[in-house]
Amino acid sequence: MASTSSDSGSRPIVLHIGDPVKWNTELYARFSKDFTVVRPSLEERQREAFMKGLREKKWGNFSAIFRPFWNTGGEMGRWDKEMIPLIPDSCKIFASAGAGFDWADVDLLAARGTSLLRVDRTTYDEAHARLTGHS
Repeated sequence: MASTSSDSGSRPIVLHIGDPVKWNTELYARFSKDFTVVRPSLEERQREAFMKGLREKKWGNFSAIFRPFWNTGGEMGRWDKEMIPLIPDSCKIFASAGAGFDWADVDLLAARGTSLLRVDRTTYDEAHARLTGHS
């Protein structure tokens, strides 16, 4: 079952794919106060189950996807023409750790208006400003 950090309806929802955060926990605690963070379980992150969850809007109309580690959160496989259309229109940011984006069809994400960002402190500040309307 997905874990949710808060049930507040007024904050943007962020879909956290991957394992729990182990580093920069203070920043993540701040992040979790500013956003409603939903983290699908390992079982829910398997490709078929994940796509079913997206189709059924199991995690709501999330505003962003957050993948904090390059070696986890990829259980669902390549973000491609089969998966990307299932992302809600409300999702404008996909922030992922790692150096490359070969695991995602960046052209399809861009065509639907979703920015693909690399996770770091600058990304957090930019995403925060874009999702909340505050600098």
